[in-house]
Amino acid sequence: GIYRIRIQTHDGVTRRRTFNVTLTGQSDTPGMSCNLVEDFMSLPHILVAADTVLTQVGSTIKIPCEVTGHDIRVTWHFQGTALPAKSNQQVNHNGDLVIRQITAADQGTYSCYASSRIVPQSIDHAHTLVHIRQ
Repeated sequence: GIYRIRIQTHDGVTRRRTFNVTLTGQSDTPGMSCNLVEDFMSLPHILVAADTVLTQVGSTIKIPCEVTGHDIRVTWHFQGTALPAKSNQQVNHNGDLVIRQITAADQGTYSCYASSRIVPQSIDHAHTLVHIRQ
């Protein structure tokens, strides 16, 4: 069946995971096993993120979103919508977002979403506020 787990860390951060448990074999047969380990290893987890990035117009910034897990896809949103393709933005192979030649229009909240292609219901996310000094 599908199970959900909610964990709150000592610093108040809440993590939620959804995973599917598949039992194989007969319930009265020795050797009954559970595929939970494979599913758990597939779960996305954001290892490195930033709460706030302070910058100035014209600068280049890197917003970290280092993830772990198997077959993970990273997507970025700006102000709650999918990040539009812009020539000054690039997502690195490790998930970090690089923005070159920052403008005032780039100020706001960026969200990194890490999702598993193996366990599609499992998503981890982090939000970063980009603030431009005047």
